[in-house]
Amino acid sequence: KLGKKVIVVISNMEQPLGYSIGNSLEVEEAIEVLKGRGSGDLLELSLTISSYMLCLANRFKDLNTARESALENIASGKAYAVFENFIKSQGGDLKRLPKAKNVVAVPSIKEGYINKIDAKALGLCAVEMGAGRFTKEDSIDYSVGIVLKKKVGDMVNKGDTLAYLHLNSKEKIEYFQKKIRASINVSNEKVKPFEIIYKVIK
Repeated sequence: KLGKKVIVVISNMEQPLGYSIGNSLEVEEAIEVLKGRGSGDLLELSLTISSYMLCLANRFKDLNTARESALENIASGKAYAVFENFIKSQGGDLKRLPKAKNVVAVPSIKEGYINKIDAKALGLCAVEMGAGRFTKEDSIDYSVGIVLKKKVGDMVNKGDTLAYLHLNSKEKIEYFQKKIRASINVSNEKVKPFEIIYKVIK
């Protein structure tokens, strides 16, 4: 109604995008994407959205050329350099991203295939660890969070690491490990990995 052309990319959120959940951890993963080392689903969604944005800005006439340009900017280091300049211009320093004191593995107690990951439950677990707020009075610990090692469709053996907890306290480690396991369903049924993009509405 305001005369703006809008494109909607509907993406899959049935499991976390990428592997990281938590403030600094997600920034680190975004940096990996900008350096060309990011996970497949996060990179794919980033390329899709950036390609549509470039076309909406009339920089390119077709998506394929826009995507090739985005990939070239990642490969050349230009994408990360622009991001780094954004941070520096606001007085930020990427070397100061906080790190948690403890990194603890969450081993699988089952073997089989991962057929479901409860993204909401993992998000709430990260909030409970201190990565977010339940109330406005709560403080945020920017260093804590969860880094997944497995995604839907992956095979796991007993003892394989499902995820890593990044914590500053050694309290409630077993409690959080149980919560992570309860959020990741392992069964004998093998399922295909989810498509990251459901639909694009133009």
